Amino acid sequence: MTFLQSPIYCCMLGAIAVRLLKIVESSKLPTHQKLNYKSFELYSSTIASIVIAVIVGYIYFDDVHSYNRIVYFHTGASSPMLVSTISRSLPTVIDNETKRIRA
Repeated sequence: MTFLQSPIYCCMLGAIAVRLLKIVESSKLPTHQKLNYKSFELYSSTIASIVIAVIVGYIYFDDVHSYNRIVYFHTGASSPMLVSTISRSLPTVIDNETKRIRA
């Protein structure tokens, strides 16, 4: 299987598509609300979202190549939101489970 057909590549394309969509939507906003293309934050968040998509794609689909490419693309597009949700909810679940065990 070539790299262009791999699930990780499709996940990366999903993350890139989301960032491009953000740029397109930003162009329709008033001048004071548009993205600042000179800011380090814009580029670092773009790179971070692509890296997160690659990591999630690697974890989810490394050895399994039986899904449609749209599933891989969607996973890459939603991976930053997925990781953010997990990072917010996991400490709460662990705290609740710890309290339940101690009780």
